[in-house]
Amino acid sequence: MDERITSFKVARVEFTMFCEIRGWTVEYFSNNPKNYRQYYARCYVPEKADTYHFIITLAGKYYRLLGNKKWEPYEYVYKPADAGGDQHETEPTGDEAERT
Repeated sequence: MDERITSFKVARVEFTMFCEIRGWTVEYFSNNPKNYRQYYARCYVPEKADTYHFIITLAGKYYRLLGNKKWEPYEYVYKPADAGGDQHETEPTGDEAERT
């Protein structure tokens, strides 16, 4: 079986890792219907009980869509807020703190 590794597959795996490191769940990943040179992705964020929508460029830049034609750049590399990043790290619960 000869399966080609395409940029779409690589981008999908990268987005899956982007979500997993943050504890989010991937809901959807496809080419952006308005610009096929970009990707559109959606993930569920349990701590916010919300869904985040992203546009991913071919250069690997992530932009979170905020609605009303507004967006914010989002770092691919996970940086908790206390380390100067824009992502918020969740505190471990009592059980998780004891296991580590």
